[in-house]
Amino acid sequence: MDAALQKIVKLAEQEYNQCSGLPFAVYLASKDGVFLKYNEEARAFFGLPVEPDHQQNVSSFYNHPSDREDNLSRLLRLEKGQWLRNTTIDLKVGGKVRYVRDYTKAIWSEGGEEILALLSLMVPINKASRYHRLFNDLPVGIFSFRQDSGLANANPRFVEMYGYDSLEEVLFKDPAEFVKYPEELGEMERLLWEKGSVSNEYQEHVRKDGSEFTAAVSARAVFDGEGNWVGTEGILEDVTMESIYFRLANEVPIGLYKVRINEKGEHILLHCNQHFANNRGCDSPDELIGKDLRKWHISPRAFQELHDALVRKDSEGQSLVVYILPAYNGKG
Repeated sequence: MDAALQKIVKLAEQEYNQCSGLPFAVYLASKDGVFLKYNEEARAFFGLPVEPDHQQNVSSFYNHPSDREDNLSRLLRLEKGQWLRNTTIDLKVGGKVRYVRDYTKAIWSEGGEEILALLSLMVPINKASRYHRLFNDLPVGIFSFRQDSGLANANPRFVEMYGYDSLEEVLFKDPAEFVKYPEELGEMERLLWEKGSVSNEYQEHVRKDGSEFTAAVSARAVFDGEGNWVGTEGILEDVTMESIYFRLANEVPIGLYKVRINEKGEHILLHCNQHFANNRGCDSPDELIGKDLRKWHISPRAFQELHDALVRKDSEGQSLVVYILPAYNGKG
C-alpha cells in the first residue's frame, strides 16, 4: 500500500473499527473507489480477496456508476460527520443485480478541505423485504432511465401497463418508444433541467400492441458529481378514466365529482363540475372543494347504504348505475 493510502486508512481506522463488527457489509474505499478495508460480510458479498489487494474498485459493482458520483456530490453538501442515509442502490454482483440500502459517511482530510475516502454500510434488500414488496406491488409504474442506455429498471406494474410480458422486453428502450408524441419529452426535459423535477405531467403513452392510454408522470432528474444530467427516475399512473372525466366535466348536464377518503374516514371532495355544485346549492365548485361529502347525505344510514352498494358492485367488476340517492341540496 502506498503512503497516501496508508494515511487514509490510519485517519479512518477508528471510525471503521466502530462499524466493522456489524452483521452486514462494511467497507472503506478511497474517494475514487479503491477498496482499502472491508469486513467478512463485505468480502463475501462482493467476492473480494481475503486481504485487500487495492486492485478492486467498488465503482465496478455499481449498475449505474453515476449513482456513486451522485452520492459523493450529496456528501459534499452534508455537514461534516453526518451519514448519507438509506440510499437505495442496485449493484452487479456475480452476474446478478443486487439491491442494497447504502449508508455512507465521508472521511475528510485533517484540515477538512477535501473528502479522502468513504466509509460505507450496505444492507442487502431481499425479495421478502418491505422495499421489494412496495416496488413489486404498488399500483403505479416505477421507472429509471439513463441518458446513455435507456430504461435501466422498472417494476412489474410498469411492464404490465405497456403490455409487455417481462422486464427484459423493455430494458434499454428509449423513453420516446413509450409515448405517442415524442416531442413532448423535450418540454419535460426542459422542466427537469430547470426545476429538477416534474409532477403529474399528463402524456399520451403507447402500449406494445399500439393501443394508447393517458399517463400522469412525476419524475426527478439524476445528476452526477459534476452536475451532468445522467438519468431520470419517477413514477407514472394510468389516468385514462380520470382524463376522460376532466374533459367531460363541464360538457355533460349531470353532476360529476371526485372524492378521496382520508385517514379519518372523511370523504373529501377533490373536484366537481359546475352542475354538481349547483345541485348542492353553490355558485361555484370552489365552495365545495375540501369538504366532507357525507354532510349532504340525509343520514349516516343512507351514506352507508351507498358505500355498501359501491363496494359490492366494485367487487363484481361493475359500476354502480341508476342508484336513487336522496341528498340535501344545500338549501335545506
